[in-house]
Amino acid sequence: MILIDGHNLLFKRCDTFKPNIETEIEHQTSLLLNHLANKKSIIVYDGNGGKNGYGFEKKINKTTKVVYSGKFQKADDWIVAWISKNPSEMVTLVTDDLGLRKRAKAKRVKFENCLSWFDSTNPKTKITKRNKGEFGSVDYWEDYFDGD
Repeated sequence: MILIDGHNLLFKRCDTFKPNIETEIEHQTSLLLNHLANKKSIIVYDGNGGKNGYGFEKKINKTTKVVYSGKFQKADDWIVAWISKNPSEMVTLVTDDLGLRKRAKAKRVKFENCLSWFDSTNPKTKITKRNKGEFGSVDYWEDYFDGD
């Protein structure tokens, strides 16, 4: 399972934000989905995602969901609670938050720095196999259709 500290990664990836933070979160989440491919993962954000104050979970596909922790719980607390409730899961936690790393340290967690993890899964340098065919990056398909 890959647990991603959503805002932590978002702040590392973006130098400036669009006026609407929720639009930026949606954009960054779509980029993350390309990186995650078919890996079992949860992207956890602080806040309520524009919904009720209790937060919510949204299943994106068979393997990935996005969680908003709600205004009464921080994403860090949600992540630590999830790890504690799922003791049999091997977890990779993507965060640069030292406080969160310290809290999760004793719970069989592998840590990844945000940018190094994101760069290591860059789809522009990686070809993924799906449904018996090979699909490359956006650049690959642009070249394919442009005939270059």
